[in-house]
Parts: sequence; structure tokens; C-alpha cells
Amino acid sequence: MDSSDVIHINNGEADSVYSSEGTWDDLMLKPKLLENIQKINWATPTKIQSLTVLLITQGRNIAAQSKNGTGKTGAFVIGALNRIDKDFAALQVVCISHTRELNQQNFNVFTTLAENTGIIVGIIKKGDREVPKCHVLCGTQGTLVNIFRANQNVIRDLRMFIYDECDILLTHPGNLESITTLRSCVPNAQQILFSATFTEKVWEFITINIQNPTTIRIEKVEDLNLDNVDQFLLECEEHEKETKIYEVISSVSLKTCIVFLNTKRHLDSLHEFLTSKGYKVHVIAADRMTEEVRDQVIEKVRRGEVKVLLTTNLLARGVDLRHINMVINAEPPEGEKRVVDYHTYLHRVGRTGRFGRRGVVVNIVSDQRSRQNYKDIEAYFRKPFLKADLDAIASTLEQVNEDYSI
Repeated sequence: MDSSDVIHINNGEADSVYSSEGTWDDLMLKPKLLENIQKINWATPTKIQSLTVLLITQGRNIAAQSKNGTGKTGAFVIGALNRIDKDFAALQVVCISHTRELNQQNFNVFTTLAENTGIIVGIIKKGDREVPKCHVLCGTQGTLVNIFRANQNVIRDLRMFIYDECDILLTHPGNLESITTLRSCVPNAQQILFSATFTEKVWEFITINIQNPTTIRIEKVEDLNLDNVDQFLLECEEHEKETKIYEVISSVSLKTCIVFLNTKRHLDSLHEFLTSKGYKVHVIAADRMTEEVRDQVIEKVRRGEVKVLLTTNLLARGVDLRHINMVINAEPPEGEKRVVDYHTYLHRVGRTGRFGRRGVVVNIVSDQRSRQNYKDIEAYFRKPFLKADLDAIASTLEQVNEDYSI
């Protein structure tokens, strides 16, 4: 990889990632696409959008890293729509996601920005057997592999693969196998990879497998921090954890709070406890409800109708839920061999404080292991947590709420 193909993002100024000196006119967008951007009040491109949209339109392979909540979805959607030939009736872009919630979100953004452009956007879901006639197709990796194996001729004219949250797509063995299969179907297609976090394994994959990519990197790990999010440690005994979470959510002014748990067993236990206290909570977890119910809950959250949402890491990445002003980590995220998962922690935190808004994160410390894990997270991101009680959290959240209006 030539060094001229590497762009380093400087996050020295807190607001620099949310805006740029450029305008949408600088990106040479199609008139209808520009009109749709203006309709949804995206006044100016963010930094990552200014850096990537034109390169995507030009057909460059891109691996782009940017903080959570800085407009990555808008970047690849706008770039892809600007490149598509609406008069060529063939599938030209495939957007790959790792969860159905993120897949639905990407489909919605594509659909909104493609309005009246003549570009047709399709979505494929588990169980579908035919590929809809469209220019853009959104799907999860496993579903796309299955559908293309049965309909190989559909992708012969494909121009672009988009990998949203590419690090999770390229590090999980099952996901990587699916991605390798998809790439082999159209080896010369443009490759677009986006995420807030890239592991060394992912950079190695890009170096070996992506031809002449332009890479956009955040070099310093501390620059991944969301400076507008206040992160607290709240200590209690293990047997008091559920009570402490209840005290937090019942004593502060919430818009929407998302509570992350590591296992479905812990989620079920907290759900039962909060329900027994008469507190209305919603749940999203795989294998706990139908896909239709999951969709309904997400829509309620988007409309600001949910105060507390319990979930696993299913919603830790990518999903943009604008009303979330607080995140509670009931326990620190762990990966293989129960080692603390720094990247998942960052993605969980990134569900609040999006697009420059402030947010609050409460990390529950209930035993020696969680205490050590949070010390490790502090050291990794070089950002100390605030030790707090309920009054301090409530006071901070009152200030944060000035950024949220429903």
C-alpha cells in the first residue's frame, strides 16, 4: 500500500468530526440526491463524508474509520447512490450488515436518499428466496450468500460491495467465510469498508485482499473517545446490582436509556426484577421474540416512546437511535476467554452522544472482576471514569437533556 493512500484523521478539536469546511456542492452530487439531503436537513457534510463520498463515486476501494455517530452511514449511502447508473436495470450495489436491525436501518437510509432519483432500493431477509429487482440490495452476510448461490446471474453486473461494521464482519470466523464467498462471486467489484474500530487482523485482511485501497485511519486510540459523553462508575455489591439499576432509572430524567447485559440469562433476570417493581421496560434479544416484534420495539425507540430498553450486544453496533441519552453497562463486555472487549465497549458507549450531542454512561461495578475490567478500559482508552453517586448522575443528566428534544 502506498503511503499516499493513507489519510489520518486528526480529532484534536471536539467538534471537528461532526462538520467540515466543505459543502455538499463540493462533492458533485446528482441534483435529486442533493435535494434529498437538503430535505432531511443535513446542512453540511461531516468530516468522514467530505473525505469519502467523492472517492466512492470515483470507484476507489476504501477502508474508512471514524468515531461513532459521525455520519459513516450517510457517507457510504450518498457515495453509492451518486455512483449508480439509474438507467442500467441491474443490481449494482450490495450493502452487507451483521444484524437484521442494522440491515433495516441501512435500507431505510438508502430509501430516503434515493427518493425520486429513479434508483430502486431492495432488502433481503431471512427466508427470502428471490432477489428483488433493484439497483441497491441490503442484506445480512449469511442471507446474501444463500440467495446469491441460488441466483448467481443476478450479481454479474455488480459494481460495489459495502461492508458496514466491517471489523465484526471480518473477524468472526462464520462471517469471514460468508464475506470471502461473496467477494469471490464478483472479484473486481469496488470494496467499501466502514467502522469505528479496526483490529490489526482487519487491517491485515485489507492489505492482503483489497487492491490499492484508500485508508482513513484514527491513529491514536484516545481519539476514538467520545469527548461529549460523561462516563461514570457506580459501585455496589453483586447481589445489589439489579436494585442499583432500578434506582438509577427511577431517579433520573430519561429520554431513552439502553441497558447492556452480556447474556440472555442476565437480561431475563433483570427484566423480571424491573417488571416486579412495576417498571415498564422493553427488551430486544435474539431468540426471545419474533422478528416482527423486534421491528416494532425498534420503531418505538426511534419515536421516543421507550424509556428503558434491555438488550445484549445485538444493538451495540451501528444502530442509530437518536433519543438515547443514557447507556448503562450492567457488566463490562467480554470476548473470548472472558477477556474484556474494548471495541464492544466503545460501540456500546457510542449509542449515546451521537452527532455532537452529550450523553451519559453508567458502568456498574459489582465485583473485583468488573472493577479490574473497567480499570483496563480506562487504561486502554486513556480516559478516566468519574466515580459517582445517584445525585451526581441525575445532575449531569439534567444538563445533558438540553441536547435532546422529542
